[in-house]
Amino acid sequence: MSRILFVSENYLKQFTVVNDNVDPKLLKPAIRKAMDKYIQPVLGTNLYQTLENDVESSSGSMAANNYQTLMNTYVLPALKEWVMYELRYDMLVKWRNKGLMTQSSENGTPISMEDAEKIGNKYKDDAEFYTQRLVDYLCNYSDLYPEYDNNTNDQIQSQKNISSHGMYLGQWNGECSEDTWMK
Repeated sequence: MSRILFVSENYLKQFTVVNDNVDPKLLKPAIRKAMDKYIQPVLGTNLYQTLENDVESSSGSMAANNYQTLMNTYVLPALKEWVMYELRYDMLVKWRNKGLMTQSSENGTPISMEDAEKIGNKYKDDAEFYTQRLVDYLCNYSDLYPEYDNNTNDQIQSQKNISSHGMYLGQWNGECSEDTWMK
């Protein structure tokens, strides 16, 4: 498996509230985790690997095509929100020789775990919104991405339902047709 990251720490610092002085060693694991946990299951193994290969072969500057549109317009907005969701505790607590500790400084006071959870829920809601846009786009334009629904049983299948909210919308069979979930 490639260890290519779809976003850099500079991208996160430019397009999120992450401060310039945040150590990249904190950001890279959150990026990898967000890609593995939230982006690959939506894309499926084959489309995910296609995007990884494109990013790797282009040194981060993909050629202008359908895959660049997919990446820049849909994948990256969802990914940055999932990274922020994953960072909510990593930025609050640190593993030290003496155990798990909160960082404090003269310039600020750490927030409570409850407040971190509230902030995390905000980023989760945002991430789910952008991820649903990604799924909707892929369902509507699946003909542009033949890898999307072309995964074998031993690969990660592309998810079409991403919401973790407890709202029942009827029986859903996992297809990309509006008719199947709007009954």
